[in-house]
Amino acid sequence: MTTQVPDDYLFRGAWLRAARREGEEFGRNLLALPVSSWRDTMSGDRQYRSYGALAFLLEAIHEDLHQHPAVAYERIVVVLEYVDRVEVPDPSFSAWLRGTAWREYANALRVTKNPKTAIGAAQTARKLFETVASLTIDVAKSELVEAQALREVGDYDRALFLARQAAETFNEHGESQYYCFARTTEAWVLFGFHQYAEALSIFSVTAADAEARGDKRTVALCLYNAAECARALGEMDRGRELNRRAVELLNAVGVATDTPRVRWAHAVDIARHGNVEAAVSELFTVQGEFLALGMNTDAATAALDVVRLKVENGEEVGWLCRQLVQTFSEAGMTASAIEALAYLREEAKRGTITANKIVHVRTHLNEVARMPALIFLPPPNDEEER
Repeated sequence: MTTQVPDDYLFRGAWLRAARREGEEFGRNLLALPVSSWRDTMSGDRQYRSYGALAFLLEAIHEDLHQHPAVAYERIVVVLEYVDRVEVPDPSFSAWLRGTAWREYANALRVTKNPKTAIGAAQTARKLFETVASLTIDVAKSELVEAQALREVGDYDRALFLARQAAETFNEHGESQYYCFARTTEAWVLFGFHQYAEALSIFSVTAADAEARGDKRTVALCLYNAAECARALGEMDRGRELNRRAVELLNAVGVATDTPRVRWAHAVDIARHGNVEAAVSELFTVQGEFLALGMNTDAATAALDVVRLKVENGEEVGWLCRQLVQTFSEAGMTASAIEALAYLREEAKRGTITANKIVHVRTHLNEVARMPALIFLPPPNDEEER
């Protein structure tokens, strides 16, 4: 017995294949252009803002997120301007395109350290996907992005709920890679709850699952996070070995945003064991890599670890603090962040800089990345320490 395929299903399939062919040509042309010229090109020719072209761009943006996050952010901001006006034969295509654009926007915001705004973008994506029953996996992917952003702003209860809910959906649909991502997000949240043993167990399992699939990047990230758990449990030797393996894997894979982060943890670890000179050298490299990626907050906080290590080692840091103010002013950090760095510069000039003041500024930089309007205030005991 032959099953009759509905005509409208055949039409949608043929339309989608044609859109993909068109999208590959015009989307690839756009990727070869600087982002600054995209709006003129897209506004001038419908084919550059067609469903196929935008879908092609969204896929490229997703793939590029961990190599060139600043560029990915610039690109998704442009794409978002066009996804609401695309001609499609069925509303489900529009829901998928708009939802995917908002989810990639959320991803880009989260990676470039704006998790508070990322939460709202992920929620918008989820609501768009929920209008179409067949987009269940996309709903779960949006929940996962929202959970990751919620974890970064400290809303652990909601993050844990969404991560577990997404994991259940991925497991039911056989999405093993995303199931792994959801479980690691759950483990990150448990780490925030100080449930280090439970988090370590999940990271160990997901590392084994990722290794079986040949996903070296995920293996490395799981090892890196397992190392953090081991150190929190007082298992310093195990943590150092796990981190060493993570560094080796990420150096082999070459994922731009992950490699400096793991190397950063490795630098802090070797500093704990007395090799301050090697740690400082590594941290300077990490700072440069983050700056090149446009990840200014990460670059600045890595640089502050250098300042802290040098202060604890009894070294003069005035030149370094002056350099930080200049470097991150040129990089375009917010006025509040620069004010905090300038505070350290003045403390170094007076000879009153301390590790506590460096930690206070470091905390402010992380908070101002989430709340750009936040005003910098010196630590409460500032006058007493001088």
